[in-house]
Amino acid sequence: MSHKLRKTLCLVLVFALAFMLPVAGSAQAKKKTKKKGVKLSESKISLTVGKKKKIKVKNIKAKKVTWSVNKKAKKIVKLSKKTKKGVTIKGLKKGKAVVTAKIKKGKKTWKKKVKVTVKSARKKTITISSIAVLNRRTIQVRLSGAQVLSAAKVTVKTKSYANGNYNRTLKIVSLTSADKKTWTITLDSESEIYETNYVQVIISGLTGSGTVSKQTVFSHGVFNYTDTIILDYNVNDTVSYTFGSEGWGYSTYSASGLPAGITAKMTEGGTSLKFGGKATKAGIFRTKVVAKDELKNTYTYDVIWVIGSNNSIAAAYRPYYAVVDTDGTYYISTSIYEAGGSGSYNYAIQGNSYGLEVDSDGDLHGTLPAAGTYNIRVLVTDRNNASIRTTAVLTVSLQAGRTISGIVKDARGNPVPNAHIYFENKNKANRYQAYGSTYTDPKGAYSTRLIDGTYEAYAYKYEAESSISTLQVKASRSGLDFTLPVYPITVVANRAGVNMSSFGSWTDDYGNSYGEGNKLYLKAGTYSLHSSYSTAIADYTGRINITVNAKTTKATAAITIVNHVIANIIEDVPLNVTWNSNNYSDCQYYKFVPKTTGTYYFSWNGDVYEYIRIYLDNGVEWTASHVGEEGSFSYECTAGKAYYLWVDSDYEKGSSTFTVSKTSPDLE
Repeated sequence: MSHKLRKTLCLVLVFALAFMLPVAGSAQAKKKTKKKGVKLSESKISLTVGKKKKIKVKNIKAKKVTWSVNKKAKKIVKLSKKTKKGVTIKGLKKGKAVVTAKIKKGKKTWKKKVKVTVKSARKKTITISSIAVLNRRTIQVRLSGAQVLSAAKVTVKTKSYANGNYNRTLKIVSLTSADKKTWTITLDSESEIYETNYVQVIISGLTGSGTVSKQTVFSHGVFNYTDTIILDYNVNDTVSYTFGSEGWGYSTYSASGLPAGITAKMTEGGTSLKFGGKATKAGIFRTKVVAKDELKNTYTYDVIWVIGSNNSIAAAYRPYYAVVDTDGTYYISTSIYEAGGSGSYNYAIQGNSYGLEVDSDGDLHGTLPAAGTYNIRVLVTDRNNASIRTTAVLTVSLQAGRTISGIVKDARGNPVPNAHIYFENKNKANRYQAYGSTYTDPKGAYSTRLIDGTYEAYAYKYEAESSISTLQVKASRSGLDFTLPVYPITVVANRAGVNMSSFGSWTDDYGNSYGEGNKLYLKAGTYSLHSSYSTAIADYTGRINITVNAKTTKATAAITIVNHVIANIIEDVPLNVTWNSNNYSDCQYYKFVPKTTGTYYFSWNGDVYEYIRIYLDNGVEWTASHVGEEGSFSYECTAGKAYYLWVDSDYEKGSSTFTVSKTSPDLE
């Protein structure tokens, strides 16, 4: 191709490209304009009732935007936060709606629409996820979602057998929750749940579920218990001992290390292990028995066989495990087991006694001075043959524990004396302290020693129990206080001259005690209580009917008095008394009230040997008995004060004359 021709072709291509470029540029511009056209962020949305969605105006800075929805759809959706930039659409009820945006800028107006579909809200369903018995008075319930509950809609029932009926309904004291999802049920102190009880919780009015129930079985846990048993026999004695484990239900048993001649087998009922046979050799032997109950607890027993013979003695003590008292000491009293020889023994402590003494029965008594391990050796000698002897060793292991102290208070914050505090070790198998208890002093304070561990602690008094606290013991602690849900109430009499502090225990018709004297401790509720006391001159009976709430502070007792006085003695007027009964309890009381203060002479004479005493007006005895068929004594009397003469004939019949006078009697 020539140079000229190539040049011509190049010019043609240049012109062609020049004509094509504007066309391509125009298409791209058109496409770009279409992408940036005025529109809404969404043209079609779906909502559930109660939910919201924000719609935005895009690709324009509008001067004005008007949002609207057709009239029929106003009950389906609600528009809020209407601005030039967008709107919020909320679903009100199931249905369909169209939301229109009228967009203005300059002289131009755009109409854009959003099709809205509102669906029914998915129903929320709440049920009981789980229940757990935390202790005998506390249940934890977990819901699948948060919901407010009331005690009126919660029922707790228990039963003993899997196929039994839930006949026992428990009383709920409180129902609490921090998140409305996990709820704690606290039961009344009389609504105790026992181990192996089936527990059912019924809740009504749960959202989407209505009434739902769930059950569980209460167990303290699985433990490995240990204990020691001592059996004493002589060689060739017939052994017949039935051994029953402390476990729940039926247990399996195994026994190893039996003495020669002794056998062990399950009883036909399958509830226990029976030892039989005859021991053929004297000495101390140990058998290990392992029992496993239905709750998977294991009970390991160290069975110590004390086997004696005619010419040998065997003796042993059970090992002792305990926690010292608050003063650091511990009082011990334990028995010895022995066999062999003549059967009659002398005992003597060998070496350090640590303050213990051994009595004529071989039992050890006394106070050990501190925590630690003690081995007390006791020599056992046959009384009829001093050459036959052995040594028994008592091993005592004492732990120091931690000092725990506090105060028990009533519902108004006052101290409660003589209240009982219990500490239940979560480790029921602990040999040192599965349980601990103590009492408050007159000021409501207590102090005790506990070994390290976890405890359920509570106080009890006047048929009322405090809440149960979980106590972690790792160090000594003060200020562990308990509050009993009882109100202190002062008792007053409905008549004058009655000493209310002398009344005994105030009880209901079921024998429950709620206080003594002039003080009651009552929970909110209605009560009918009675009490009484007697003096030499009268019997006093009190009855209280009361309804108690947080504001109750006083109770009025209706008092009935049965007076023993059968007649009054008047100064210088002889009183004739006739005894017609042989009943010793048929004593008589006479009342004397002097008009003036001074020395008075009390005299009597007759044919009956009598006993005579004087009591003051408060029923307190003033004089010892004066006896005889006749006699006299004097006493300084105060004007207006009552004195009571008690006389008894001591099984005799006859008569006497009594006189009270300021003049000394002339008795021969």
